Amino acid sequence: MYYPDIRIRSTLAGPWVQTSLFVSSVERFEDSHGATLDAAYRLNHGLTDVAINWAGGLHHAKKSEASGFCYINDIVLGILELLKYHPRVLYIDIDVHHGDGVEEAFYVTDRVMTVSFHKDVGAKAGKYYAVNCPLKSGIDDENYLTIFKPVVEKVIETFRPGAIVLQCGADSLTGDRLGCFNLTVQGTNIPSL
Repeated sequence: MYYPDIRIRSTLAGPWVQTSLFVSSVERFEDSHGATLDAAYRLNHGLTDVAINWAGGLHHAKKSEASGFCYINDIVLGILELLKYHPRVLYIDIDVHHGDGVEEAFYVTDRVMTVSFHKDVGAKAGKYYAVNCPLKSGIDDENYLTIFKPVVEKVIETFRPGAIVLQCGADSLTGDRLGCFNLTVQGTNIPSL
């Protein structure tokens, strides 16, 4: 069951947002975003070295705009939590679409470096702390890693983050209807950096 009369404006999506709100939407938001905040808390307090939120990664939502099937940006909330303990946080986005909501949230700070490997060229040019690598449709594992590894290694060497957040959208895999890359699971297996 959904609320057919609820309409959330989205300039990116056109006159109406792409997805309807359901009765369980609030609970879903609480679960997803709560898991991201819990992951950041655990990292901050040394309770774990790696944390994963399989239901997170809603990187298109912006401060005042739902976008790209995303209503609330759990990644931004998690990074804000990480910034309480880490002077710098690196955000790497390997989804086929630009991580525009995260980039916008941290566009004017030098404490968060955003790196997005995507198909879209984006509306803004990152300056010093936003690295955008638009990729061509059909890119395969070998070409992807040839670009990814040197870029990320140089960013880590230069920025020296205290924490790294990685968004792994599945739409970069071969056959995904929303994507246009030809990556395999092995190709998105991020090498140790």
